[in-house]
Amino acid sequence: MVTIGQLRHRVTIQRPTITGDGMGGGARTWTDVATVWASIEPLRSGAFWQAQQTQAKTTHTIVIRYRPGITTDYRIAFGSRHFQIDAIQNPSESNRYLLLYCTELSTDA
Repeated sequence: MVTIGQLRHRVTIQRPTITGDGMGGGARTWTDVATVWASIEPLRSGAFWQAQQTQAKTTHTIVIRYRPGITTDYRIAFGSRHFQIDAIQNPSESNRYLLLYCTELSTDA
């Protein structure tokens, strides 16, 4: 059960947008969908090796009020931090809250 007082962080839900470069290519940018109240709780931290560098990895659970249409293609922005949405759960299918299981990478994705 989530109480209203736990939703104390303002986060922005963002969706990817592909902007064409006029020559058949494009770049991914992020478009704000909504700014909502959320609870952010870290789950686990660790490090992994990628591109010949050690990268920090932290997983979080972010809880927001129910919003239809959010997918794992979206991300959450919190200040200068970004969270990739890995999985979404609608507890009891009650459409009251969404649990977003996210990964925060030390480099901007």
